[in-house]
Amino acid sequence: MAKVNCSEEQLPLKMPKYKLTYFNFKGYGEPIRLMLSYLGKDWEDHRVSWEEWAQLKEKTAFGKIPILEFDGKVLHQSLAILKYLAHDAGLAGKNAEENLQIDMVVGAFGDLASGYN
Repeated sequence: MAKVNCSEEQLPLKMPKYKLTYFNFKGYGEPIRLMLSYLGKDWEDHRVSWEEWAQLKEKTAFGKIPILEFDGKVLHQSLAILKYLAHDAGLAGKNAEENLQIDMVVGAFGDLASGYN
């Protein structure tokens, strides 16, 4: 077998490690957990207690979680995070009409979850 020499510049790029911060229940964090798992991402599931949340809340951009961190980026808002991951994985719509259809279905599920009829 031939030995291959390569420098660090020639090595494949290291995939980012993701860190999801949310409470220790499903809620708005669960779809993100499912998406990260589906995509096979290397990720940490950081589940915060109510005590931790009291300290963390004032440090968040919107005073809410989930938060997804990777490559020095900090993403907020569950739907925005999901749309980012879907787009990055090629799962988003290919045009405005497809994105509208996706948003309508997501909005309908959001209405069901919040109790609107």
